[in-house]
Amino acid sequence: SKHNLAIGGQGSVWLKTDQRWHTSEDAELTVMTDLNLNGHSVEVTSNSQVLLAQKILGEGGITKNGKGVLSLSGKSDFDGPVSVDQGELRVIGALSGTSGVFVEAGRLTGTGTIGKGVDIFESGTLAPGPGLATLGLKSGFAISGTIAIDVDRSVSPSSDQLAWAGEASIEAGAKLVMKNIGAPLEDGDTFQVL
Repeated sequence: SKHNLAIGGQGSVWLKTDQRWHTSEDAELTVMTDLNLNGHSVEVTSNSQVLLAQKILGEGGITKNGKGVLSLSGKSDFDGPVSVDQGELRVIGALSGTSGVFVEAGRLTGTGTIGKGVDIFESGTLAPGPGLATLGLKSGFAISGTIAIDVDRSVSPSSDQLAWAGEASIEAGAKLVMKNIGAPLEDGDTFQVL
């Protein structure tokens, strides 16, 4: 059976120490109230779904491990790094105050915006979405890993997009992988990604 936990109510959850949150494949965690890191870090090892639905505040860091998905849907303004060591970090809302997002391995996805720099290392992937989507990178990005883009010539816009400002550094060895999710491609099809 599936065991889920939802945390909600008035006010905020304040961390008093560094935290390790772990979910198994048959459990989901949803935090429906603000999370104040309060000078601490939280390591989320999810093998299913974890949703932080409101703001993340304060100073501290977030690390994503496990093969599941960590979704951030609030408008967060915290001071600290976000690291993806495994699995998927899906930014649906806005990360405006972080000191950057660092994808060592796993995937950075979403339809939201990230206000500070994004670094995608050799084993990491940057992939707007799910589905055809735009991911906003307001302070540029550096990539030595993979950019994964979905395309569908039958709709407009016809591909995932990265809306970025600032510098983009695409390192030697970086890969662009395009996946057709729609009508068959034809000679002469073009897609705008950046």
